Amino acid sequence: MGRRNDTRQKGAGGWLMLALGGLLAANIEAQTASPSWRAVANEQGRRIEVDTSSVRREKEGIFATSRLIMAREMRDTRSGETYHYIQTTSRYDCKTRATATLRRSFVKADDSTIRTDDMPNAAQLPVRSRTMDDAVLRELCRPMAATQPAATQPRLSNREQLERIRDAIKTRL
Repeated sequence: MGRRNDTRQKGAGGWLMLALGGLLAANIEAQTASPSWRAVANEQGRRIEVDTSSVRREKEGIFATSRLIMAREMRDTRSGETYHYIQTTSRYDCKTRATATLRRSFVKADDSTIRTDDMPNAAQLPVRSRTMDDAVLRELCRPMAATQPAATQPRLSNREQLERIRDAIKTRL
């Protein structure tokens, strides 16, 4: 007798794999989602926005992408081209109130990048009070509430997510 294409043959294990596959696909799509910018500080023709979807809380500190948007375009001294904002990826240390810029990009108004500087060995620099960097640090170091958007929650690896899903399914069976 030929093989039947009956979903009932899959059993609990087959449905579990389908559910895990769907959740994994949804997680990958969420991780590649477009940036979600939120204004954190304004000061005399400059504004800092943080990409809330980029925030990662790790042992070394909080990693986040932000951008300093200028009211008018500025000239890059190296290339001679004008840029509208500087986008940075930085590590923030809430305990020592310090930050280190790991990557910096100069970006035009049309979102094309003029140049990017990687700084993997950047020194942690103290954040001075009442500065725009202080506003970013305070925003990122706030205790997380249960109602905070999922984008700012610590991200789990795919393996950790699968383990949590398996545990949840086991407790329901």
